[in-house]
Amino acid sequence: MLVDRVVAPYFETNCWVLATQPASECIIVDPGMARPNLVRTIVDMVNEHKLKPVAVLITHGHLDHFFSVLPLTIEIPMRTYITGADRFLLSNPMGALDSGGVSEQFLSAFGSKNFKEPSDVIELDDFSTFQIAGLSITSIFAPGHTKGSVIFTIDNQQLISGD
Repeated sequence: MLVDRVVAPYFETNCWVLATQPASECIIVDPGMARPNLVRTIVDMVNEHKLKPVAVLITHGHLDHFFSVLPLTIEIPMRTYITGADRFLLSNPMGALDSGGVSEQFLSAFGSKNFKEPSDVIELDDFSTFQIAGLSITSIFAPGHTKGSVIFTIDNQQLISGD
């Protein structure tokens, strides 16, 4: 299995890239924050491994884990997987942050005010197993960090947990 990562410059969030092998389809997990976004860095990595991204998985609805999902899915059309409890945060990240507080000031200074969800979003079910890019992925709900936090197991070999 190929496992690689991009560390986002803001909040040092790990963005994981997983595939069965080089030159195959892959999944991307938690495309985080960069200015203007993390797309170029992710595209460079998948090109280095000759991968074809086919899905984005989001571990939870905090901005540092999904900030680059919309521009990434515009650049490379693919599905985005997130829990129903956190889906609204894709278009309303302030729903998980203090309105009018430091977070809102940070986003304003960052130049980010308008958010939209990607065009193809799939809501995850608890303990569902599905196949993407030749990988067997199981979503396990782990609410607490956000109401819709989820962990993923990949081929019963890797566990991805977000924060």
